[in-house]
Amino acid sequence: ARVLPGYKAVVCLPLLLCASPSCKVGCLHTVTAVLWDAEWVPLEDFLRWEGSDDENAYIEVPPGLNRGRGVVHVLHWFSRTNEHRRDDHSGLPPPGVSRPCAVVLRGGSACGYSTFSPDLVAYPSGALRLPTLYNVFVRASYRYRGCARQLLLSF
Repeated sequence: ARVLPGYKAVVCLPLLLCASPSCKVGCLHTVTAVLWDAEWVPLEDFLRWEGSDDENAYIEVPPGLNRGRGVVHVLHWFSRTNEHRRDDHSGLPPPGVSRPCAVVLRGGSACGYSTFSPDLVAYPSGALRLPTLYNVFVRASYRYRGCARQLLLSF
């Protein structure tokens, strides 16, 4: 993890990219593997969620440095590549390791995520912070399968 101004920490993962001249660096199809626990894991294997019996589950990712946070970071990176003409998340910052977040699975693979603040907070000044949904992203190939709806309804 690295510390950025305004954040406690964010996940930074080394990625192995395709070296073919026809590949556009930074796009999803150029990522071939993720370095995790000192070994290169193929991207689709990295996105497979371990330990879930439900292949279409909604899972809240625990805080801290863990594989789930790594998956959220990779999905966030996909949201910034503009591979799909409807993706325009370039201004959204990466989710910190302590911000509540969730992933949704399809076929056992993480295909979307959301970040949120679930609590109603009352400040001594009388101000309130309402529960807030900060970000929702679903990979283009998994859209129109109820993934975003599942993320929104679970919030």
